Amino acid sequence: MRLSVFSNAVANAVGRFWSAGLQFVFVPVYVKLLGPEEYGLVGFYTTLLLSLTFLDLCISPVLGREFGRLAERQDSANRMRNLLRSMEMISLGMAAFVSAIVVCSAPWLATHWIHSGSLPVEEVTDAIRLMGLVIACQWLTSLYGSGFAGLHRQDLATKIRVFITTFQWVGAAAILWLVFPSVNLLLIWQALTFLSLTFWLRRDLWRIMPIGNSPRFDVGFLRSTWRFSLGNLMIGLTSSLLTQTDKWIISKYVPLDQFSAYVLTFTMVSPITILVALPAGSAVFPLFSRLCAIGDNKNLSIEYHRWSQLVAAFSLPMVGALLTFGDSFSNLWLHSNSKLVSDLIVILPWVLLGTLFNTLMMVPYFLQVASGWVRLSIYKNIFLLFLFVPTLIFAVPKYGAIVGGWCWLAINVGYYFVEIPIMHRRLLKNEMWSWWVIDTFIPALITAVVFSAANYIFPKNLSSWFSVFFAFLASVVDLLVILLVLPFTRSIVIEKIKGLMFSGGVK
Repeated sequence: MRLSVFSNAVANAVGRFWSAGLQFVFVPVYVKLLGPEEYGLVGFYTTLLLSLTFLDLCISPVLGREFGRLAERQDSANRMRNLLRSMEMISLGMAAFVSAIVVCSAPWLATHWIHSGSLPVEEVTDAIRLMGLVIACQWLTSLYGSGFAGLHRQDLATKIRVFITTFQWVGAAAILWLVFPSVNLLLIWQALTFLSLTFWLRRDLWRIMPIGNSPRFDVGFLRSTWRFSLGNLMIGLTSSLLTQTDKWIISKYVPLDQFSAYVLTFTMVSPITILVALPAGSAVFPLFSRLCAIGDNKNLSIEYHRWSQLVAAFSLPMVGALLTFGDSFSNLWLHSNSKLVSDLIVILPWVLLGTLFNTLMMVPYFLQVASGWVRLSIYKNIFLLFLFVPTLIFAVPKYGAIVGGWCWLAINVGYYFVEIPIMHRRLLKNEMWSWWVIDTFIPALITAVVFSAANYIFPKNLSSWFSVFFAFLASVVDLLVILLVLPFTRSIVIEKIKGLMFSGGVK
């Protein structure tokens, strides 16, 4: 049974919300048990993983896109099964290749790149080798997740992820507390749990696949999708360089404890991506792909604005809360006596605003990819690299990690003001001003008014708990106002209220 696009987005959002909640609960525990330097290695693992996942963008999005198209046809069972088997085999080989690169480069990275501080170089080397193992164990989870999304059954994948991620976070905390606080033990546990997640996702995905012949590797799919795959690969490569080069350069020029603060800043704003951007992207990509395939520009335009408004409505209240009450959130999350808090608070506004613009650009980006037009993203990223990388290399040694926040904001502001006009010259040509004014500017203005009023009304010098509570109240008010003001979100709210009334017997 296929779920609606909205139901899939809700299922995805629930899973992401649970994952984000676990992250926010247990990251401070890991920081306290491991210490800032060893947790810096956890941040380096995240940087390493995100720097390499661009290779998967020529595989997993292809599966989701083709499943979204083929699922509408009655005679596509064998083609879908062959496609999944083909992508599995390619992705498995890529996982082994990536893992080997990380393992072989571990001694050089530990000796010549990372400022290990008081940590022995041998321990850092072993940790990086284990990072290669963890990356291999989780590599195929993205592929299988795309398969569930293409089949519109993200509810099944969400149940599996919720169980495994809970087991993963709780188990890791128990190991660090009861056995020994070692980053290497943490990485071994991560590898085992990710391997379990991979096998579980694979089993359930194959169970819901259409019944057909025994699957086989099909070279024909590679011939028909190589342009799309290559375009995605180039977008992924340039995007990876833009989003991870700052972490690489900062990890080289600052000590591990300061690098921890920089990474934790991105962790703190990650709910905006985890709870809004990623669920929306997973839902709209198959939908946009189908509408582009059949040339239904009318409904494509409707869905484009609907999802843009939903993304703005759910991301802006979080941005407003963190921007206005960031000190309280930081002190509560990492504890006020943590020496990481002062470094984090300085970087937070820049990273937060950059992430907001990045999230608002998510729906336009998936419109481009679904239509098969990937050159714009490739060219813009290449152009920005020539500005971004030299700036980091020159400024980070002089001004520190905050340069990364400055660059992150500048890049995404450029996307918002430059990419949108170029995109709408080709796609949905008459919708640019509606997107700018109605979908993004009006909700941003509402958020600015609500949180300015909140900052003026709420008492000062309160405890962190009370400040966070007031931030939550302001966020709820902001969300409700945005949902009721924007046309597409207002219609969704009215439909849901009517549904609840009728289901409850109200006439």
